[in-house]
Parts: sequence; C-alpha cells; structure tokens
Amino acid sequence: MCHARCGLDESGIIKIAASLNGVICGPRSGEITEEVLWKNLIQNAKRMYFWKDVHRRFVGASASFLTYFGLHSVKELIGKTDEDMGWHINPAPFKEDEQEVLRSGKKLYLRKGNCIIHGMNRDIIASKIPVYRDGRVIGLLGSVIDAEVCQKFFAEEKKLTYIDPVTCLANARGISDGMYSYLIERWRTGRNFAMIEVYVPEYREIVQLYGDSSGDCLLREIGKILRDFGGTGCVIGRVEGAFFCLLMNYGGKEEVRELARKIRASVEKLRKAGQWSGNCSARITATYADHASRDRSAYIRGLTDMILSSRDNEEL
Repeated sequence: MCHARCGLDESGIIKIAASLNGVICGPRSGEITEEVLWKNLIQNAKRMYFWKDVHRRFVGASASFLTYFGLHSVKELIGKTDEDMGWHINPAPFKEDEQEVLRSGKKLYLRKGNCIIHGMNRDIIASKIPVYRDGRVIGLLGSVIDAEVCQKFFAEEKKLTYIDPVTCLANARGISDGMYSYLIERWRTGRNFAMIEVYVPEYREIVQLYGDSSGDCLLREIGKILRDFGGTGCVIGRVEGAFFCLLMNYGGKEEVRELARKIRASVEKLRKAGQWSGNCSARITATYADHASRDRSAYIRGLTDMILSSRDNEEL
C-alpha cells in the first residue's frame, strides 16, 4: 500500500488530512472524503510533498518525493532531518526556514535552494506551512518543485509562443517583440533600424499544386537564406505564408540595399523544394525608421493619429 510506504497508517492519514482543515465537498455528497483525497494525493501527485514533526524529523512523504530523491522506501527517511540525509551543501537556509515555520507558524512559499539529487546539485523551490492540532503547531507540511524542470517547461512554452514551427524563425509575435526592442534602442540612443520585407509569390501556387510539404520545404529554404545573410545581428521571422521580415540596425541605406540584393539573388537561384521544381522570384521592400519613431512620445502620437484617422469609428 502506498500509504504504508509513505510512513502512515490509516489513522495517521485521517489525522493529518483533518489537521489541514480542507473541506473538499459538502456534507451531503460523501463521495470524496478527506481520507480518499489524501491517499490519492500522496500516491499520484506530480508535485512532491513531505511532512515533519516539531523537531524537523521526517514523518512521511509522497511517492513522487521518494522517487525524486532516489529512495526505495519511506523507512529510509522517517526520523531523520535534512542534515541526516546529507542533501544540502549548505543546509542552513532550509533549517532556518523550518524553524521559523515551527516556531511562529509562518507560511513560507517559493523559497529557492539547492539540493543534491543523484549526485547533481540541483535548484529547487520549496514551500512550507505549519500543521496545527488544537491550536498548536505539531509539525510542518512542505512541497518541492524542481526549478530546472519548471524553467525548461516555461522556456519551451515561450519558444512555442514566439517561434514559427516551420522555419524555426520568429513568428509574427516574435517579430513584434523584436520590433519593440529595436524601438527601445532607438529611443535610448537614436540608432537607426530598418525592416526588410521579403515575399515569394510562387509559394501559393506550389502549395496548390504540390501540397503543404513542398511549400514548407520552400519556406525553410527561404528562411535559411535570410538567416545566412542576416547573421546573428538581425531579427528574422515569417509573418504568414511566404511573407518574411528582417529587422536590422544600419549605418547607411546602401547597407540595407546591398543585403536585399543578396537575398533576392539567392531566392531567385532556388530551383527545387520537395516535389516542386522551377523558378522563384522575390518582392523585397525596405522600410526605414523615420522622425515619427525618433522618441516614445512621437511614436505614440503617430499610432494615435493612425487609429483616429480610421473611417470606421463611432462616438460613444
């Protein structure tokens, strides 16, 4: 039984669950009791839970906690402190937090720390709250999150939000974010930047005749050309279809024109993408930051004028 592995008998589970004062469902339902909920939590929850007595000694832990720390049984844990387990290079912050929780009843959330896991010093985030019985603190309940796993998850989510899945360049949102960064630098230093727009009209027909796979091959080839010539100093992205944008700082307009010539020549050399073979062309436009974007207030005024000049408006 999982609750036996985690160091609790039936009565212990009921007592701890009751001490948390969690009213999960009304008295009429009777289907999800605190006891059933607690059993499922410690057995199935991905987040790691542990609980300790007033002397900071482990009393039990969830199955996920045992797995994370490489323990085969809760017996390896019960009655020991963090220092006994030797998990921390510097155990002082953890000890001080737990002593504060037990002494004053303070709740501590999202505390950063380090813990040795399978020979690696990993970043973790721990939260700890007091456990009460009859108005007296009898221990603490804690939870642990692997900070590196969380960071990787959110980094991947952010990547998916800003990256075009076909070309692995920026998508429209990524380009917009890049545009704002260039604007901030212009407002700060007055530095000039330009946007090169590249459109390949043959893409639509290629998709119609040969399908999305051939169209995607063409998009990736165009993306590679832009990346090769734009280098690491430009924000490059695909807005939609075969419409691409490249943002760059420049010293003189001829610098932008020369880059555009190179891009056009390489696109026009494309002869094959997937099942398609033929000729490609490129329509390229360069837009330069002007006086309307010279400072933040001027930029906002320009946006306001553009919005107010729309004929589709009404007074409310």
